[in-house]
Amino acid sequence: MILLEAQAATWTQRGLLLACLVAVGLASYVTLALGATGAKWLSPIAEKVITRLMGLLLAALAVQFLFNGLKGEGSPFVR
Repeated sequence: MILLEAQAATWTQRGLLLACLVAVGLASYVTLALGATGAKWLSPIAEKVITRLMGLLLAALAVQFLFNGLKGEGSPFVR
């Protein structure tokens, strides 16, 4: 958001950026609100399985970001 705001040249672009921010915030709120009510229907075992899978996904993303950062331009590890 900060990077895009710095690139916005006109007030129209800044307005559109603000509208996108509001839309993403609203979509996030709706998703999390529905998820909180839907979690009541899950069994404890299903919650544990989903929690473990999300943790595995988060770890995989972290490793991918690490590799991307090491391969990126300007990195002292790139030859």
